[in-house]
Amino acid sequence: MTNPSPSLTRILVVDDNPVTVESSCRVLIQAGYEVRKAFNGTDALRAVKEHHPDLILLDREMPGISGLDVCRQIKEDPALAGTFVVFASATRLEVEEQVRGLDAGADGYIVRPIGNEELRARVDAYVRIAKLNRQLELRTRELQEANQVLTDSRRAALSLMEDALRSNELLARASDALRESEI
Repeated sequence: MTNPSPSLTRILVVDDNPVTVESSCRVLIQAGYEVRKAFNGTDALRAVKEHHPDLILLDREMPGISGLDVCRQIKEDPALAGTFVVFASATRLEVEEQVRGLDAGADGYIVRPIGNEELRARVDAYVRIAKLNRQLELRTRELQEANQVLTDSRRAALSLMEDALRSNELLARASDALRESEI
């Protein structure tokens, strides 16, 4: 199954190895994705803030800011925390190291080397998950807003009912007072 709308999906490929970046970008562009590239952590963080990619393929080991630190910074920023981050790395293949990456906030892990078709298929799968997450977040916000409207409406209705009861009580007292004055 392929991604239903890859042309609407922005992917950032981050790796200090230009051959890896270019080959990954070529595969993803052929699959119809909008692709940007960065060759270090600093450029990756800048690109994320400027272009808000839907998915980031991020190398763990880079000079300067490591992929782990890039991931942490993205996930700690409320404006960027929803960005889907997938480590794509040939280093640190041990399970414990993959766990460290996931604990840093990564949403997935791709072990390199990887064939072109498998890369495309894995990215398609991660993009589907990322889109479902966004839809869920949007629906949650919509439901929270609807709940707030209902809560406000219920409060207003209660206030009107209280006013009506007070008015009814005043009317009853006035009616009683009129009857007593007639007697």
